Amino acid sequence: MFWGQIVDDCNFRLCFIGHIHFPALFGEASEDFGEAHAYPVDCEQHLLNPKDRYIISFGAVAYPRRGGKYIRYGIYDSLTNSVEFRRLEGELLPYGLCFPI
Repeated sequence: MFWGQIVDDCNFRLCFIGHIHFPALFGEASEDFGEAHAYPVDCEQHLLNPKDRYIISFGAVAYPRRGGKYIRYGIYDSLTNSVEFRRLEGELLPYGLCFPI
């Protein structure tokens, strides 16, 4: 992932993104010029370096790209400067289900 293409114009330290259907955590600090450092994530807590900048995706609310019947979500804790990736297993609503108003 090329860091400059995403956040060079952004002044924030944390950038939360969605709709990519998988969890991801990228930090600006990397040994490779112009690239982000990708952190492995799978239902665990990560302490964030206060001197680094991050792009964070907790994944899809449902219908993950690799299949499975689970819902991914995450928690950002500003007091501990951490993000926690969570996953719940269970039945999902049928795809395209509409509720009458």
